[in-house]
Amino acid sequence: IVADPRFHDFTSINKLDKAYDWLQKNEPLCAKHLEDKRDKVLDFKVLKNYSYDTKQFYSTDKWGLVGEAGAFLDPFYSPGTDFISMSNSWVTDLILRDYRGEDIYTRTIIYDRVHSKLFENWVPIYLEKYELFDNAQVMSVKITWDFAIYWGIPSLMFTNGALTNIEVLRALFTVENSFGERFGKLNKQVQDFYLEWGRMDNPELSNLYVDPVSLPFNKDLQTGIETIHKSDEELIDKLEENLSKLEKFAAEIFRVVSYKLKGTPEDMPVDPYKMSLNLSNEELIEQGTTPAAIERDDEMEKAASLLWLEEKVMF
Repeated sequence: IVADPRFHDFTSINKLDKAYDWLQKNEPLCAKHLEDKRDKVLDFKVLKNYSYDTKQFYSTDKWGLVGEAGAFLDPFYSPGTDFISMSNSWVTDLILRDYRGEDIYTRTIIYDRVHSKLFENWVPIYLEKYELFDNAQVMSVKITWDFAIYWGIPSLMFTNGALTNIEVLRALFTVENSFGERFGKLNKQVQDFYLEWGRMDNPELSNLYVDPVSLPFNKDLQTGIETIHKSDEELIDKLEENLSKLEKFAAEIFRVVSYKLKGTPEDMPVDPYKMSLNLSNEELIEQGTTPAAIERDDEMEKAASLLWLEEKVMF
């Protein structure tokens, strides 16, 4: 049982009998399957504050932290397995290069910075988001977005060996206003927007299903993971292209929600790096006149329309 203590007090699940009572109340189908198996329980463990970070993952003194020895985010989506694969890749690469007599000093520092930045960029996906779990509309969009950013950026980097490609890492993470900074800022802005949206609107919806891969651009991101790009430049260009798609998707979702909840213009250009439902209509319209604002995109509008659950009810 993983729960936000704001909604499910820790003392309601911190004993085995209490956990069974909690399941009967909140997850009766699960409880039904477990009730006659109490005597088969081998262990019961409780954890508080299970998320943690570290000041350093890899040291020029030739030590490194892998898996959950370094940091752990959240059980939702099981991101720990991703970071295990990434950290194993970095540590293995450092060991092999050092074994062959290569100077790994600079590479160690870059790997440490990239790991820290990727972990930091992942945090907004989970922070305070359990409060949205009862909001079908927001979660349908959020999960689709979470898949898109996962497939379009870190997954593609992993399959193309970019995590141990020092030139690609330098280009993406170490320059001013880097790709990594923009990617992290965009994701945080979108995740903050989901919280704002969920606190303003939660229509009662049921018996509906959304397939994130039904959105053409999202399916392209998913299938694109298998593409091995021929050069560093080609890979970087593809990552930039994917980030551009994510920017357009974020702008389109915000445009529709802001129009519905705040009455802003239906075709309002949106700056996905500054958008917020907490801004006034005048501020949002003013943002739409800046160079960073994204105009309405017919292809993205059509794709995003598949996510609007209330329209599915209507038709």
